[in-house]
Amino acid sequence: MSKKISVIIPVYNVEAYVERSIYSLLKQTYINFEAIAVDDGSTDQSGIILDRLQKEDSRLKVFHQPNGGVSRARNFAMKQADGDFFCFLDSDDTYQPDMLETLINKQKETKADLVVTSYSYYYEETKQRKTVDCHFEGICDKNESMRLMFQPQGYRCYLVTKLFKKNLVKRNGTILSFRNNLRMMEDMVFVTEYVARCQSVVFVNQSYYNYLMRMDSAIHTTNTKEIIKAFKVIYPFVITQFNSSCSDVLRWSYYVSLLRYAQELVNQNKCPSSSLLEVIARERNHFLLGEKYSMKGYIKHLLEELLLRFNILCKPLKPLEY
Repeated sequence: MSKKISVIIPVYNVEAYVERSIYSLLKQTYINFEAIAVDDGSTDQSGIILDRLQKEDSRLKVFHQPNGGVSRARNFAMKQADGDFFCFLDSDDTYQPDMLETLINKQKETKADLVVTSYSYYYEETKQRKTVDCHFEGICDKNESMRLMFQPQGYRCYLVTKLFKKNLVKRNGTILSFRNNLRMMEDMVFVTEYVARCQSVVFVNQSYYNYLMRMDSAIHTTNTKEIIKAFKVIYPFVITQFNSSCSDVLRWSYYVSLLRYAQELVNQNKCPSSSLLEVIARERNHFLLGEKYSMKGYIKHLLEELLLRFNILCKPLKPLEY
């Protein structure tokens, strides 16, 4: 008997897109799956659309709950799931028709603990689809896998391009969950904690997932303060669970984000705290003699930091805690 996949779909105010998204799942070439859609307190017609689609296909299970955020919705859905594997789908995006079949076949072939694919961006205004070339395909241990996904370009820690084993998400009584207090990069935290439990990860450099690029979608919005908050959660975990080659790639992104956050504060006439500046100096010094993701980028960021500190000295800024 084929393995069952539980596909988790959080839904919030996407009435114009959710039907197309769900149909991309219901029309998969691999049929042994359940779709668990959680209407997270939508105020538009999203919940009504889900209820109608549920009547069309018994594999779709719909739940409604008060708005609590995407992490809470995903955590609830995972508790309802009874599949052997987990996948995730954002309710304005779509799967290619053979996504689930490709994922499950690759897992069966390699016995890997995680299957990762490339992805495409579908631009709503121009109707163009741009596929990301991740420049690698094969199987890796947890350290090399995490290094690949921490890189600024490539596979990334996106939740929706991956097939997870249920018995690793729920292992020895310890259940991985999404952190309700994070508004950005909660998927990176979940993926990193999962990979720490893996022996092997297989990468497929072909696109089976389509990100809808619309101006008001979450993938377009960034909040550097919230990104720093996520880094604070994952940074100590990565340092202890993965090797230095892997952790340095994460630390590079952390360093860049710290600089960006400090600059944003100065632009708002707010003075970065001494603790924030100390962390920036610590991360900069770490890469001074160590391996850098980009020498050109490092020099660029050094100049940015010099300008930042000059502005802090010269401009009248309001003190702000880190």
